[in-house]
Amino acid sequence: MIKNKISTRFKIIVFTFFVFSGVCIIILYPYRYRIKNKIASFLNSSKINNPSYAPCESCDQLFTDGISVHQLAYKKEGIKSQKNSLELNNLESKGVLKKITTNDYYIVRDMDYSDPLLLPKAADLLTNISKLYMSEIDKAELKYIPFEITSATRTIESVERLEKDNDNAIKNSAHLKGKTFDIGYINFANYPQQRALFISVLKSFREENKCFVKYEIGQKCFHITAN
Repeated sequence: MIKNKISTRFKIIVFTFFVFSGVCIIILYPYRYRIKNKIASFLNSSKINNPSYAPCESCDQLFTDGISVHQLAYKKEGIKSQKNSLELNNLESKGVLKKITTNDYYIVRDMDYSDPLLLPKAADLLTNISKLYMSEIDKAELKYIPFEITSATRTIESVERLEKDNDNAIKNSAHLKGKTFDIGYINFANYPQQRALFISVLKSFREENKCFVKYEIGQKCFHITAN
């Protein structure tokens, strides 16, 4: 009898837990991206408070290419803004866009507001940056620290979602055109030598007019458009 009561109570508790969890998921689902951003911001703040973390001491002077400059790069070659990921995938199937994936050089992070797709010219730029960076690391006999791709090509739909969660988001984002990607630098937090070499490599590509770069301290990334 006692066992039956305990079993019944346990079933009620389990049922209540799952019902409560389901209700919470339904209520919080529309805010999932905002919650994820808040958690990421909290986790990243612990790195920023670490004395060894120095984002990029002179990047605000080195990488200053604004919106109008990036527009020059994609007006002639960029794709038309696509409505959703399905349309981007359609361009990939036609060979217009190329998928980028994690490899020995860099890590492609999960993207909430963009797809890991780029025009071949931008994908080639990414490959060339990573190869030169690895070459410089080898010369310096340092441990290779892969950089992270945090954002690539967006859609009209994803930009609209981003605008709700990020006050800095803009409708005519360069990310809509297939030639722009973001490289996060927070993974260099405890590797100042590697960070310095990566910044030097990125600077050389910009000076050779192969890309335009904007240092975005708020997003902790380099906003890069192939030229």
